[in-house]
Amino acid sequence: MAKKRTNGEGHIRQRKNGLWECTIMDGFQPNGKRKYKSFYGNTQSEVKKKMRAYLRAKEEGVILAHEYTFSEWAELWFENHKDNIQSTTQESYRYTLRILESHFGRRKLDQIKAYDIED
Repeated sequence: MAKKRTNGEGHIRQRKNGLWECTIMDGFQPNGKRKYKSFYGNTQSEVKKKMRAYLRAKEEGVILAHEYTFSEWAELWFENHKDNIQSTTQESYRYTLRILESHFGRRKLDQIKAYDIED
């Protein structure tokens, strides 16, 4: 007999290739359609852990990358942290942020990859 999943656990299934997939509803798109997020893993428990970690991060406000451009995020980050930083360090951060904004300014955070940063 199949186990009953709790509310919010999403749809969990084993795919033909052997991987496990968990799909959850992750809000709504601007046009009103549902937005889904999928997680994949080798075991059912691995998929559940990934899903729970995502939901925890989203609840804490960490998952906002798809909404911000680099410039918007950098400005928000700097404004929230500048009270804890000495003035000379603030100037150094401003200089570094200006350089980074010239390269990544208009790009969305979720579009910036590690190889972009290395370049």
